[in-house]
Amino acid sequence: MPGTAIKTIAVHLPTAGVVDRLLDAAIPLARDRDARLLGIHVVPAVIVYADATVSMSTEFIVAQQEAFREDAKAIEAAFRARADAASVASEWHIADTGDEPTMRATSTLANIADLVVASQYQDSIPAASGYTPDELVLGTGRPVLIVPTSGELSVIGKRALVAWNGSREASRAVYDCLALLQPDAELCLLTVESPRGDSTVSSLAEALAHHGVKVVAKAVSKSEGRSTGEEILKQAADYRADLLALGCYGHSRLRETVFGGATTHVLRDMALPVLMAH
Repeated sequence: MPGTAIKTIAVHLPTAGVVDRLLDAAIPLARDRDARLLGIHVVPAVIVYADATVSMSTEFIVAQQEAFREDAKAIEAAFRARADAASVASEWHIADTGDEPTMRATSTLANIADLVVASQYQDSIPAASGYTPDELVLGTGRPVLIVPTSGELSVIGKRALVAWNGSREASRAVYDCLALLQPDAELCLLTVESPRGDSTVSSLAEALAHHGVKVVAKAVSKSEGRSTGEEILKQAADYRADLLALGCYGHSRLRETVFGGATTHVLRDMALPVLMAH
């Protein structure tokens, strides 16, 4: 298998409702690579609003904290049951936020893994967790595989598409992607109106060939009024990709990709697993 071996996979579990979906993706990856699964959860702090119209008694805060801890027990039980049933080696890692923001504490737990598996944002995830996929990507030093909340999950890594523009972040994404490829996989390097990407894609394809990867390159222009994010997802669907890889970088609000804001659209409308690297 090309790329660096994945031996530890952290699965970020902010709520019990995402356990089965995320493990549907993570367990096959772990089984195929004889990797260990780390279930990670951070117990969120109660949000106290500085609004004179909102009264939050000590009893309410204590009750909310206890509810968060009970949720954590349910998440752990669900994780352990699935991992044991699949005969996959696993560990459970939990932390309280303390004085740290929840996502910073989550990133600290996730940073020990070769790969992090996390969910596309959905309404069932508690607001107190502060979760957004791009915050996790930007907070960790690890590649993050974001799993869509709906749709069929096929075998990951047979047909991968990388959005390429020649940047450092895109380079991280393409090389992180190698560890997820199946034997005899095909990888498409996609450039979307990117002169820098177009000028470097041939050299990249040649470099990847030394890893035994079958590479095709495709340069496209945005059409029919599509945004870059929309064009990337259209090309991924046309290619029948089972994995999309993107580089991610942060500006003032930590919300943009190397393609200038395509993250928001991709993370909202993605219908396939997305590997993001920073």
